Amino acid sequence: MSKKTEPFVIPKLLLDQINEVSNGGFILITIDHEGNPQPYLHFDNGVNAIGLITFAKSWTNALADSNEAQIYNSSVPTEDGEDEQDA
Repeated sequence: MSKKTEPFVIPKLLLDQINEVSNGGFILITIDHEGNPQPYLHFDNGVNAIGLITFAKSWTNALADSNEAQIYNSSVPTEDGEDEQDA
């Protein structure tokens, strides 16, 4: 019989503390017990929301580009004909 994992929810007190030191809002994303992303968001106003969302979008795009470059570089043969990961 498999053991069921209880869902974890970030306590409101912790989210309130993060908000207290965030100077305008936050975006926190965790993975739940089923492996699904769970976002926690708070913005003090619309300007902060736009700023954080724009930054998060740019940051995730840069991260994706970096990951793609790493995958490409690991599969490109070196001068001696071996893949870099085989070298």
